[in-house]
Amino acid sequence: MEKMEVEKSAIEQIFDENNTENVFLRDENNGKKVREFEQIANIPFNGKIYVILKEVGNPELADNEVGVFVLEVIDGEDCLIGVDDEKIVSSVFQEYFKLLEE
Repeated sequence: MEKMEVEKSAIEQIFDENNTENVFLRDENNGKKVREFEQIANIPFNGKIYVILKEVGNPELADNEVGVFVLEVIDGEDCLIGVDDEKIVSSVFQEYFKLLEE
């Protein structure tokens, strides 16, 4: 009997320690366009989980440009929400750099 592979959600991929594949997220504005991201890190901070992702194949972004997302539960579903607050983004990166030093 052939084993069938079950497709994982982006959230499942992000929290799967064995996942080496890029993560695909739907565009929040139209829900159709899918964007591909390389996962850089998961950062627990202030009781929340933040995820640092780098978009793949976007010529408008610099090579070192990444995004910070926070895991939120909306209507009973886990969602990744982009973080725009510079203080939070800075704090998440400080935590990330601390983890790199360990």
